Amino acid sequence: LLWLLKSGKLIKAAEKLGARMLAANPERFGALGRLAQLDTAIRRLVSAHRLLAMTIVWQLAGLIAGCSETWLALRWLGHPLSPTAAIALESVTQAARSLIFVAPAGLGVQEAGLVGVGQLLGLGSDVAIALSLAKRMREILFGTPALLVWQLNCRFLHSPARS
Repeated sequence: LLWLLKSGKLIKAAEKLGARMLAANPERFGALGRLAQLDTAIRRLVSAHRLLAMTIVWQLAGLIAGCSETWLALRWLGHPLSPTAAIALESVTQAARSLIFVAPAGLGVQEAGLVGVGQLLGLGSDVAIALSLAKRMREILFGTPALLVWQLNCRFLHSPARS
């Protein structure tokens, strides 16, 4: 994928396809210019090796933290899994949440992924749902203070005294 993005072959193929599709409607050729700008931006991002490496490291750190959370929560729930099983469970859950991104906060998606993969790993549905609730608790504990600060900030910025 990185080679395709860096070489520009993917964007060039999209441009050719777009030109054929837009041939019937010439006034829409401005979209092809924006596609060339996208190609330039992608090439610039892919060639920033240091930033790309840092992104990969942070992504991997997030995955390791999520796997550790899964492993630890299951251990506390009295259903310990091996670290490799915890990695599989977390990876499939994250993939499902990313794939079905239209579901707000992955509601239902995380639970279905945990129940489905949990069954394959020998976890009961009740344990998988308990794990999901434990993971949601983290989101609530970190998300609620952020939302409160945001609301306080909005009220302060839009208060009549500041107008």
